[in-house]
Amino acid sequence: MNIYINGRFLTQEITGVQRYALEVTKAIDILISPNDVVVILTPKSQTIELNLKRISIKQVGFLTGHLWEQIELPLYCRNGLLFNPCATGPLFKTNQVSTFHDVNFINFPEGFTWQFRLWYKIIFFICGKLSKSIIAISNYTKNEVIEKFGIQSSKITVIYEGHQHFDEIEENKEILNKIDNSKPFILGVSSLNKNKNFDIILSCLKHINNVHFVIVGKPNPKIFGNAVSFKNRNVTFLGRVSDSELKSLYKNAFCFIYPSFFEGFGLPPLEAMSCGCACIISNTSCLPEIYQDSVLYCDPQSPESLSEQISLLLNDPFTTLKLHSKSKHILEKYSWIECSKKILHLLKNT
Repeated sequence: MNIYINGRFLTQEITGVQRYALEVTKAIDILISPNDVVVILTPKSQTIELNLKRISIKQVGFLTGHLWEQIELPLYCRNGLLFNPCATGPLFKTNQVSTFHDVNFINFPEGFTWQFRLWYKIIFFICGKLSKSIIAISNYTKNEVIEKFGIQSSKITVIYEGHQHFDEIEENKEILNKIDNSKPFILGVSSLNKNKNFDIILSCLKHINNVHFVIVGKPNPKIFGNAVSFKNRNVTFLGRVSDSELKSLYKNAFCFIYPSFFEGFGLPPLEAMSCGCACIISNTSCLPEIYQDSVLYCDPQSPESLSEQISLLLNDPFTTLKLHSKSKHILEKYSWIECSKKILHLLKNT
């Protein structure tokens, strides 16, 4: 059986969804045998290069974006199974498997443009009904997809993500020169969607002032509309940084905060944890399922709650040590190789 991977992600900037697609693809390349036929189909506007040994990459068609995905992609994969790692895929192809990452466009509509919300509702409803199988990245996401779109539970397989992509990256410490080093710095990393709730940082500064906040991320107005802005001398906004710079930030931050209202998996805290950084995250959506007792939790609606947890880490170093100890079990639980083994098994047996 031919397996095709929807390679539209190779034309996009890397956020959490594209990271998932990249790491799963690289792991599948390691796992498949020489007899397996796996092909990435991508538009000719491909910008990300992958060094793969067994998976081939084929640029096809003349269109880009959604038009390529809906019109040209299904023509080139009509003789095989299509895997869509970034949720979107051809609406009316039945021989496909898609990964649904979250339904934040429903749970937090003010964080997305109306065009994005409408398109994703159409994709989730039609692809969810017609596709052979759906992958959800957490039980929370699975339950949300069932509730919001009426998809059968038996059709959805939960497969968790991994974190090992940071193991091979060498840190670039030059990024630290852009930060005020007179105070401990607290790191936040995400696309600047309002759902990520970084507005809470400005409110938090009213309760705690002996730290500096560093925010990494880039808003996409085509998707998120008007994103969060930061104008405060105790907040440094770095925008998009390289993986090597991000690793240095993770390793040198006093702690990492993730105050999102809704998440489907929540990869950044796992990245931070893999670099030895203690985490404070929201007590909502999938996050308690994924991180259990390896982090401190805060109420994303309450700046006081976040401030209290930051103060706890500042005043009690033993709490940080406890979190580091408990994080070992969590890091052992999540693996891109194990994730991709399960995906490959599903693709071959669908």
